[in-house]
Amino acid sequence: MRLKRRINLILSGLAAAAVVLLAVLVAACYWMAGLVMHPPANTEAQAETYPGFTKPIGNPKADLGLGYQEVSFETEDGLTIRAWYVPAASASIRSIIAVHGGRNDRRSFMPFLESWHRASMNVLLIDARGHGTSDDDGFGLTLGLRESRDVRAAASWLREARSAERVGAIGASQGASAVLLASAGGAEIDAVVVSSVGYDLARLFSLAVPGLPAPFRSMAARMLLWRTGVPLPDALTLSYPQLEAARQLQQPILFIHGSEDPVIHVDTVRHLFDQVPTTKRLWVIEGLKHQLPIAREPEESLRQVTLFFDRNL
Repeated sequence: MRLKRRINLILSGLAAAAVVLLAVLVAACYWMAGLVMHPPANTEAQAETYPGFTKPIGNPKADLGLGYQEVSFETEDGLTIRAWYVPAASASIRSIIAVHGGRNDRRSFMPFLESWHRASMNVLLIDARGHGTSDDDGFGLTLGLRESRDVRAAASWLREARSAERVGAIGASQGASAVLLASAGGAEIDAVVVSSVGYDLARLFSLAVPGLPAPFRSMAARMLLWRTGVPLPDALTLSYPQLEAARQLQQPILFIHGSEDPVIHVDTVRHLFDQVPTTKRLWVIEGLKHQLPIAREPEESLRQVTLFFDRNL
């Protein structure tokens, strides 16, 4: 009897320790997901990702001599998104929505403005939720999931308030995911450009927390998906919304990615590219990291992106 009681005590202790260990693991993964959604400010990283971001940047009129309007519109969940609307030199039915990456703002795509302006396209440079002067919903970075609502609202505003008949969208990093998700199923977007887009959160955690064991990365990825708004069953099965969105695309799409991107491996974007059933192209830029293409191929990226929109809008 004493032996049996001792065995039961040991088993009870092991079960309690397992419960505590699991609780600690869940708490740690919850914390790591929060670290991704609310990263500390890193001016040096911003400067590397978007060259010129830390330099004094004014506005389209001050920097480029292009007239613009301060505009705002409301999202489906009640946030106010603020933006610059830069009309084409002459009346045009074609417009482009430009969506920056995480921890940046509407200024990111200003280097493309003159090229798009010369091609007779209106441009809407938005501050995504929680960035710039737009409203903040308190969730932090949701890797494009909630930010996709900002893109859909921008497309609706262009069609309703500016009579746009053809709308394109371009995004970088998180902004690229937002554009991809907003474009799924056709929606109100006619042509898509995504730069540095991905979905592999386990790899993201391996970068954010070096040396993290694979089981932790897997659980943290699931926790992050759930915290960003993915339904729990989908989060548990690692059903990435970007992959499903890619399969639903009906518009032509241009993928741009760096061969040396340390955040999103080029093989990840190739797999995402393979899911797209419509007209598509992948441009891998040798030597480019997790940056806008102008960082490595300034003239060619202006030409390629402008030509893509010119042909598809």
